[in-house]
Amino acid sequence: MRSPVRPAINTLRQRQMRNMLATLLLSQGTPMLLAGDEFGRTQRGNNNAYCQDNETSWLDWSLADRNRWLIEFVQQLTSLRSKYPILRRNRFLSAEENERIGLKESTWVNATGKEMTDEEWRDEAMHCFGMLLDGRAESDSVIDRSKPGRNPRGKAAS
Repeated sequence: MRSPVRPAINTLRQRQMRNMLATLLLSQGTPMLLAGDEFGRTQRGNNNAYCQDNETSWLDWSLADRNRWLIEFVQQLTSLRSKYPILRRNRFLSAEENERIGLKESTWVNATGKEMTDEEWRDEAMHCFGMLLDGRAESDSVIDRSKPGRNPRGKAAS
């Protein structure tokens, strides 16, 4: 017989679901959600249920009602991804300053909120705290440096 799950374990599981969904939806590239991920479908732990035509692979739509909080969280993440082009680039983000506009797309920061220095990157005791993305940077896929003020498609830069 299974032992009852303690509330602290469920709280941790819910936080981890939000962590993984945020990592997926706020990362560069095409997010690949499997049907039901947005409401906590687990396939009862089976990661290879493609050939099963039973309750393991079927969608349990009652989870959508029980986990409405998770659906709303996914909606917030997709809204953020839609609103901010820097979250859906079709090229790698650059940590180099674009001299024309005076901005970096991404900046790695330490625990004090300051930009990581070369010395800090080499110091094994120093840890990177996070990355700052600047949405004011270029939104085009390529910066054409041969034509100041214009992108490769011939549009004026804003």
